[in-house]
Amino acid sequence: MAVSLSARPVLLQLLLDGIPPTLLLDLLDPEGMRAALASELAPSEAALERARQPLRVARTA
Repeated sequence: MAVSLSARPVLLQLLLDGIPPTLLLDLLDPEGMRAALASELAPSEAALERARQPLRVARTA
């Protein structure tokens, strides 16, 4: 992925300001970022199984 010469000083300043390099890569590749977020937000098999279980109600006196 090529970065224009005019964008390099901005990217360098963001790195110096503490922005993680992975976030900068995500900003340069928004489609890749969406795919990564979608995979992280997808429910796991264990979560789906728990959702299928009936709710247990605790009785109080």
